[in-house]
Amino acid sequence: MSLTYTVVLREEPEGGYTVLVPALPEIVSYGRNVAEAQRMAVEAIELAVEDVSKMARRSRRQSPLLLLRRNVPASCTSAA
Repeated sequence: MSLTYTVVLREEPEGGYTVLVPALPEIVSYGRNVAEAQRMAVEAIELAVEDVSKMARRSRRQSPLLLLRRNVPASCTSAA
């Protein structure tokens, strides 16, 4: 499976590029040049996706969903 993300490289006044991924706001990285910034973006995206996957697996194991049905007597409903 392949995922596609928009990567923003913001040139910094002191040199280098800040890396941002709008779909993954937790990602903020840096590269001294465009090539390094791109590598940092790929690495950061891979780590973020891996982390989300791990959290989802843990959540499924620890928090099962419960479906409850309740009957409500007709006398509890109000007529409009």
